[in-house]
Amino acid sequence: MKIRKVFILSLFVILLGGSVTAAKKAGSFAIVIDQEVMERCKVSIDQYAASVEADGLKTMVIVDRWGVPDSIREVLHGLYLTQNLEGVVFVGDIPVPMIRNGQHLTTAFKMDQARAWNRSSVPSDRFYDDFDLRFEYLKRDSLNTLYHYYNLSPEGAQSVQSEIYSARIKPPKRDGKTRFELIDDFLNKAVREKESARTILNVTFFAGHGYNSGCLVARQDERIALTGQFVNLANGKGMLNYIDHSQDDYVKPRLMAEVGREELDLAILHHHGAPETQLLNGIPNTSTASIWLEMARKFFRGKIRSAEDSIASKQYYIDNYNIPESWVANVFNPEVVLQDSLLDASLDIHIEDLEGYEPGARFVMLDACFNGSFHLDDYLSGHYIFNPGHTVVVRGDLSDLNYSIAHRRNDVKRWKKLLKDDNPEVKALAMKVLYARGVLSLEELYRIQVTDPVSTVRLMAFHLIHKKPNEMAVPSILAGLYDSYELIRRFAAIEAGRNQSPLLLEEVMKGRVAPATTKRVEFQLRDASEAYPRQEALRAYDAALEGKEGVWYEEKAKEKAKLEATLERREKDFENLFDPEVKAREKRLTITGLRNSNNVAYLDHLFRFMNESDDIGLKLYLAEAFGWFTHSWKREEIVGFCRARAAVESDEAVKNELLRTVRRLTD
Repeated sequence: MKIRKVFILSLFVILLGGSVTAAKKAGSFAIVIDQEVMERCKVSIDQYAASVEADGLKTMVIVDRWGVPDSIREVLHGLYLTQNLEGVVFVGDIPVPMIRNGQHLTTAFKMDQARAWNRSSVPSDRFYDDFDLRFEYLKRDSLNTLYHYYNLSPEGAQSVQSEIYSARIKPPKRDGKTRFELIDDFLNKAVREKESARTILNVTFFAGHGYNSGCLVARQDERIALTGQFVNLANGKGMLNYIDHSQDDYVKPRLMAEVGREELDLAILHHHGAPETQLLNGIPNTSTASIWLEMARKFFRGKIRSAEDSIASKQYYIDNYNIPESWVANVFNPEVVLQDSLLDASLDIHIEDLEGYEPGARFVMLDACFNGSFHLDDYLSGHYIFNPGHTVVVRGDLSDLNYSIAHRRNDVKRWKKLLKDDNPEVKALAMKVLYARGVLSLEELYRIQVTDPVSTVRLMAFHLIHKKPNEMAVPSILAGLYDSYELIRRFAAIEAGRNQSPLLLEEVMKGRVAPATTKRVEFQLRDASEAYPRQEALRAYDAALEGKEGVWYEEKAKEKAKLEATLERREKDFENLFDPEVKAREKRLTITGLRNSNNVAYLDHLFRFMNESDDIGLKLYLAEAFGWFTHSWKREEIVGFCRARAAVESDEAVKNELLRTVRRLTD
């Protein structure tokens, strides 16, 4: 789960010395701290606040005497209106808003909200920094009293556009030190590192097992993008290193040694994750037969140990996989169990590995699900910053840009000047601000997308074009599918799957069968191609292969049968919505699957089901699923239907969900 790429972020201007001159004292910064930490850490808090104040940013220390998110939000909003508040950091045990009906604000969080609330709600500080969102208070968690549950109201915004920035300084559990000692240590480190602010010269990026489909082209293009983003990497003054998980069967020692380098400024770590684990390696890749056999034996031992009925499981694998009984005779032998556990632990970085570890990188970006789960008592990313060494996890800007972002957003003349800046990051930021002000047209963005020589600038143009549905979406997608930058091609394929315009089908199928299509792009195009009506999709598949010769295309022609079977199965799934013999659970899976597929090929079936079904639960799921069709070429039709249906809907919950969907699709 990626909750909008959740990391523990502390802003560069606050922690590492981005300064605001005394003549620009328009902005302010708030430190919200729990009362017990204030009493125990007053000296370090005051020193931290003074270091921020010294840069010309008015700093206010606010003690949380309420323990309720609403009260904190009200104070911050008031400061935003009266004191030009530009950011806030929450120190210690500050209440965590747990949002219901807000999964669409995340990148990949689509859990069934029928599950326990503490697992199926979205922990999000957007409650505190986006004042256009509206919330309805539900309750406080009876066990974890920091958790406060809110419903995202359909009356407020349905997308995030934060007015201020926010961060948390919340220590994880660590043996031998209290949370007060950890906060003291971190704040002292932040002040120290701020005084020794440095230019980014040394960057390392890493790719873990199974990340981004293991696409090597994506890694190559990332290197090109990073050298374009950081001037010192392009002019030879800096160093850019890359580590791949495949370099070692157990890459952990290499990666930890690299991130521990004193001179490393930025570490970008791409991998899968869990709250307590960075997942680095898969099964070791070897050419030695004895090792492969031992890995196979270890695999079956693990399956049997995790089974509810280990005896039945053991016999199942012997019978169905024809493995010798001797392979699994020692499944529960203590020495074997220990050895297997040690090998598993060697594959990844665990919280225990970070005890006493001194990372040297000032900024460690953990691009992984769950690593930044700050709402838990213990979470992995916290052990990087609440450790000895130099790491203060940050997001960096240039100091003058910090001030301009916070207090000169409406200075169109200045941002138009920055649009011509040679630095691609400055230019991309100017595009973002000007677009938000409504002074950069879609046509101008499209021109930048197809003509600018810098990949990250083209990427920003593509991103802005697709923030909302518009007439340039399809031309942008068509151009993006053939961009030289793999990431743009991937996003174009994703948008093709979300849009599903008939004008895209031909190019989607061409990309699906093309031999040079990269792994990540092919994955997205495959999904997109399977969302079209059956006959149209099959005709387009035939057209993509017409006139093509050779073994590759012969194999692709054989795959048509598999495509047809998939399309027929999906067609049957939608027809089954009206079959009383089909279980409600199967219908629910079809409906919730729409969140990912955005399938409009059978929209008439869905409208009919919403009008005719008497299953309130399924109708509620469908009303919510319609809200994910934000970029569909049928979006206006869905909005019209949901408005009309809400006007006659008798169930209040379904009606409210339909109205929330309307707001999401028109926001």
